[in-house]
Amino acid sequence: MVSLDVYRGKNRVLLVFGPSPEDPQVQHQLTSAADNKDDFADRDLIVRAMPAGDPEAAGFRERYGAPAEGFTAILIGKDGTEKLRRSEPILAEELFAAIDSMPMRQDEMERGG
Repeated sequence: MVSLDVYRGKNRVLLVFGPSPEDPQVQHQLTSAADNKDDFADRDLIVRAMPAGDPEAAGFRERYGAPAEGFTAILIGKDGTEKLRRSEPILAEELFAAIDSMPMRQDEMERGG
């Protein structure tokens, strides 16, 4: 069973699907995450790369309806639901704006977390 349940209630997950780990769009998305690691951590956001050919990635592709070819980035909220999907890398600012508008994130910010 392909699942992100281990993260539910604890982390937001950015799934990054691509034809290979070396794909320029995959690399762009992963570099953006690394360049903004403190902001990702502040938002409890982790990144899971899902390259084609990886058996686990195939299950996630099927579950989330990500095309077998090409690039797809999907933001999954702490509640386990899809919040944002793009066929090109998502700019950090767009990710942060989407997350910061979520009620759960607003509660976290009010509590100072």
